[in-house]
Amino acid sequence: MICDSIIRADCKASNQRYQRWMSFAPAWHLENKVFSNGGIYKTHAKWSELPKNVKIVFVYDDPFQIIGSLLKKLQNNEQRWLQVHGAHLTNRKISIEDMTIHDVFELEENFVSWTAHSNKNIFFSHYDDLWKNEKLLGKFLEIDLCLPTRESRPVYFPHTTNDSALPMQRAYGKLRTMTEQFRIHS
Repeated sequence: MICDSIIRADCKASNQRYQRWMSFAPAWHLENKVFSNGGIYKTHAKWSELPKNVKIVFVYDDPFQIIGSLLKKLQNNEQRWLQVHGAHLTNRKISIEDMTIHDVFELEENFVSWTAHSNKNIFFSHYDDLWKNEKLLGKFLEIDLCLPTRESRPVYFPHTTNDSALPMQRAYGKLRTMTEQFRIHS
């Protein structure tokens, strides 16, 4: 969603028709990637895996939302997605059960790696704040950004203390607190 909006705005501004667009295939093998001026790349790479002379938009979210969204995706029979991204993010096979009891995607490590290295070339936004930050993001990217109308999304695993939430809380509770605190202070 955000990548598509950036591409449309960038192409409109440069009067080009998708000549400067992003690399998706495969977005995670960036170690040998030659980054082009003005290129847009979508990735889940860690901070250490990207060049330091590019502008980066880092979108983060409540880890319970991330896992809930993944579980919904998997309910829609997108098992291949889990295997591809599991191998990319962790170099191992991941089961659905693992996701709800362990930070198998190393979300906390990734979040810490990015937030510890904030600089003028990184724009941080919580997913829910993207629309509020639309103008700032456009200014950062030097484009006239227009995000699509925000659609409501389900709340996965709301703050709860019931026993069914304990494995998720053990796996992602610290990261949940970290993302909430980062959002408040940024």
